[in-house]
Amino acid sequence: MVLVVPGELVQIVQRGGVRWAKKSWWYRRPPPWAGGKIELLSVPQLRACLELARTASANFGAKGLIGGLPAIAAKVAEAMAGKSYGGIKPEERRRLRHETVTPATIRKLESLIRRKGGAGLAAPTPVA
Repeated sequence: MVLVVPGELVQIVQRGGVRWAKKSWWYRRPPPWAGGKIELLSVPQLRACLELARTASANFGAKGLIGGLPAIAAKVAEAMAGKSYGGIKPEERRRLRHETVTPATIRKLESLIRRKGGAGLAAPTPVA
């Protein structure tokens, strides 16, 4: 279920078959395309969605279970395994996030300490 909060979407998630969850339901940020906003996806994400849709459509009508999954899900998983559609790899995404967020956070914290008259603050840390 997607709940519309002014200017934002919130998804309500139920525990269902998840045994490790302590709560019976919780909120989470919905996927970017929730609420019909597919244009917010990046080109690599759009390519992956297109391939997923084509693969699922080609296997329409498959019945039964394969390896514990519904037949269509197993066929889609097999067809999509190992494919890459471009975009940034997780390691690179982490490095970029570190390089952009960490220096800004350090500068902001130092500024707040100076503004509040914090004593004992060393000279500003040189940040790359």
